[in-house]
Amino acid sequence: MDMYRKIANGEFKCPSWFSPELKRLTKKILDPNPSTRISISKIKESSWFRKGSDEKLLRKGKTNVRAAVAIHNSSTADVKPDSVKLANLNAFDIISFSTGFDLSGLFEERGCKREARFTSWRPALDIILKIQDIARRLNLKVKKKENGILKMEGLNDGRKGVLEIDVEIFEIGPSLHLIEIKQTNGDSSEYQQLLEEQVKPALEEIAWASQCDQPQL
Repeated sequence: MDMYRKIANGEFKCPSWFSPELKRLTKKILDPNPSTRISISKIKESSWFRKGSDEKLLRKGKTNVRAAVAIHNSSTADVKPDSVKLANLNAFDIISFSTGFDLSGLFEERGCKREARFTSWRPALDIILKIQDIARRLNLKVKKKENGILKMEGLNDGRKGVLEIDVEIFEIGPSLHLIEIKQTNGDSSEYQQLLEEQVKPALEEIAWASQCDQPQL
């Protein structure tokens, strides 16, 4: 209930690494008064929003992964343009990802969390290529599922079968993405070791782990 009270009152704290410009924009976005809250069009006009953005993509109003992959001539682009379809998150999706609504602890062993989430300001193409690079370094195959999720798959059977890891990229905004990594098969201890020692350090070059996935002191 405390979270909803803070939402209603517009109470929040920005991370220390937010620029003053971003803090001002965030305050306008989270204004609880709908009559004075900043509009989408005004957000898109802000200098912070437009900084470093591709004008063509801004006009389209969405992340165009197909175009991005098409103009990228690197041999590392293993996944075809149609392989990855970003999912848009609404407010209810974002709330469901919050720590207070995470019920996974009721069903998973302590220290064996099957999911990890990261947030990135980098373009979707950069994230996709980073996932492919991680998979190659770990000698994992990268495949696609019907719903556009990337699957990293081990080449050999482990104690509990072949290790399989799903990676899904959600579009929170035109330049903000959520990366969700989830074990779907194989040995949990093998997955945890791979996640903590290899995947997380590599992904943190372009993203930061969500608060609930940070190690507890």
